[in-house]
Amino acid sequence: MPVPVWGTSDPAATVVVSFAGHRAEATADANGRWKATLPVLNASAHPSEMTVQSGESTLVIRDILVGDLWLCSGQSNMSFALNRANDAEREISSAAHPLIRLFDVPRVPAESPRRTVNAKWTACTPETVKMFSAVAYFFGRDLSEVLKVPIGLIHSGYGGTVAQNWVPRSVLEDPRFNKVLELDRERVAKLPEAMAAYRKALNDWETSSPERRAATSRPNEPAGIAHKGGPAHLYNGMIAPLVPYAVRGVLWYQGESNRRDSAHYRQLLPELINGWRREWKQPRLPFIIVQIANYMPPEGEPKQRSIWAEIREVQRQVSLTVDDAPLVVTIDLGDSKDLHPKNKQDVGKRAALQAMSKVYGQSITADGPILDSFEINGDTVELSFKSAGKLELRGEGQFTVAGSDRVFHPAVAKIENRRIIVKSDRVTQPLAVRYAWSADPRATLYNSDGLPASPFRTDDWPFTGPILIGAPRQ
Repeated sequence: MPVPVWGTSDPAATVVVSFAGHRAEATADANGRWKATLPVLNASAHPSEMTVQSGESTLVIRDILVGDLWLCSGQSNMSFALNRANDAEREISSAAHPLIRLFDVPRVPAESPRRTVNAKWTACTPETVKMFSAVAYFFGRDLSEVLKVPIGLIHSGYGGTVAQNWVPRSVLEDPRFNKVLELDRERVAKLPEAMAAYRKALNDWETSSPERRAATSRPNEPAGIAHKGGPAHLYNGMIAPLVPYAVRGVLWYQGESNRRDSAHYRQLLPELINGWRREWKQPRLPFIIVQIANYMPPEGEPKQRSIWAEIREVQRQVSLTVDDAPLVVTIDLGDSKDLHPKNKQDVGKRAALQAMSKVYGQSITADGPILDSFEINGDTVELSFKSAGKLELRGEGQFTVAGSDRVFHPAVAKIENRRIIVKSDRVTQPLAVRYAWSADPRATLYNSDGLPASPFRTDDWPFTGPILIGAPRQ
């Protein structure tokens, strides 16, 4: 794609950018801002220099590679550092990749869009990568090994944040999101009182006896504290400065903090995607969604409502209805006892498969079985799937069936003629089937390439429960 280069100079100054035998000019506006655009460039395995001239001033930027740039954003599972992942010591020691470059955006919210961030590119070395996003690194490493071109990775993530922090402000002007802004105004109004109480509690704890400190926990900051900002603040401080970088696509891993407001998340996530695409002027900018993993102890009997299942369903539906938004299923990569599972290698691998298939057009399998249709035949339900390769059931359980009372019961599933046949002895007239509908299900449905199906449902019955879309949650 064409390569924009931008910056500031004296107002009305002519700026000349020279790189790899190409030359582009721009004229600074009244505020000194300018943008020049280089043509489409070939990938380069050897570093080059860029020269930027304006009047008598010349700036030389060295050690530049041309390759594909990916923006990796989201909350804590995206920011999860490589030094905490499985086999961290081995992974770090082998992470010398001069053709992979890393850029870590500081966690700084802003009330209005910023133009710069205080960070710099570094080559991928054991020292520079150990605190970098593990998912982003494994994703970029796998892409680099297959594509044989330089890969640039921008990590811009922040733990415990909600989607409304990451959307452009223009998105929130939609009347559907009036509640978001109303709750944020309440948060801001209550923050001084909450902060005063927090500081007092913290001071009391810090000045108490060693015995008391050992027996009690350090007070927690108030929910929605200012350092994470309000709606659009992380977009303003951590995404807006990256526009109009020539990004090849986005890898997005977020959703845990929106699990209690799936109805609004169903509206917010598509608008976040489309909002970023508008800002970049790339209406088909690839946006790979990582579905949140299994977590919490198994629940035994089917849950009639699971906020974790609902947020995964929202992510699945957005992937199905928004163009160029493939889904990375991680339902078998989680940890019942840890919201931050350490197996980030397979998350990165599956994300790279989606990129290689959907973005780079390679003939590989990137998806597990995807529900295509269903048919009710008496007391059974037949499920058909879009899937490359054979269907496989690895174990029993995880399928449930409901009738007109909308109460789900455990069901038995078997494969017949590339279909899944589901039946429950407790439901004689089935209307709906759900699969892996709980916080921490066991994945049992795969294809022959070892890729799992996403949790799914055949019904469209509305979710019920509170709308809690205000403050960020841990």
